[in-house]
Amino acid sequence: MTEVTSLKNILFTVFFIILLFVIFTFFAWLVQSRNLPAIPFIPVNLDAPMIAYSDSVNYPTTSELSVLSAIYGAGYKGNEKGIDVTKLLNSKISNNSILIQVNNENMGNDPYPGVQKTLVVTYSISNKKYLVSVKEGQLLLIPPRPL
Repeated sequence: MTEVTSLKNILFTVFFIILLFVIFTFFAWLVQSRNLPAIPFIPVNLDAPMIAYSDSVNYPTTSELSVLSAIYGAGYKGNEKGIDVTKLLNSKISNNSILIQVNNENMGNDPYPGVQKTLVVTYSISNKKYLVSVKEGQLLLIPPRPL
């Protein structure tokens, strides 16, 4: 009787493992077939406040703009792929602002082909730090203001 019970337990365990594999494979196929973006790798500077454009905020317009860090990439934790574009963005500063479309061509490289990337920029104006995140295909506008 114990041999039959032991065989049933082994068969149940094998069936359960195969079922988990099928479910995992299905969801992996589902995510890939719908071209869902990967979770972007976003290095966060906790000293820099998150901001968004608001009419009620008076952004400084006369002090020097400086990009402190800029990473363009994507990926999952442990499998991040990104490039440092800090120097590139500092070179794009004109009239104390930056306006650039975020794409592989303008960022100089495609660090993660086939995956939507995110540009994460930490910058300072008037000795205040700001953090902005822009998805691939969108415009980066620093300082934020209506177009």
